[in-house]
Amino acid sequence: KSPVLPSVPTFDCSNEQHLAEAKARMDRFYFRTGNSMDPLEPLSGEESTPREQAEYFRRIENSPGRFVTRMTLPAAAGNSTTRAVYGLRTFCVGTTSRFVLRGGIVRECHGDGSPVNAVYNDETASPV
Repeated sequence: KSPVLPSVPTFDCSNEQHLAEAKARMDRFYFRTGNSMDPLEPLSGEESTPREQAEYFRRIENSPGRFVTRMTLPAAAGNSTTRAVYGLRTFCVGTTSRFVLRGGIVRECHGDGSPVNAVYNDETASPV
């Protein structure tokens, strides 16, 4: 069956084309470390300052394989809309170059960027 909503792909920041596209549309992208065992250290392009972005991109340039990016999604906010960060569990294939696989469950991220526990059964998970 076809999914009701398209999956939100996660892009590896070591891919220069993906990183350039995300940088060009900072208001629609979210960055974080790609390994859930690392501190997530998120950066929301829409909410961050130019100084925060510059510092974060220095870190990405120093170790691009540690970071991933994904688009934010439109979300309802009262009578208007905003953009929200949704967290997929990070599924990776560990090879010399890392491939980030699409996942099947999304959950709205915690506001502080802390990990999203996939075992929660609180009806906040949504199939994609």
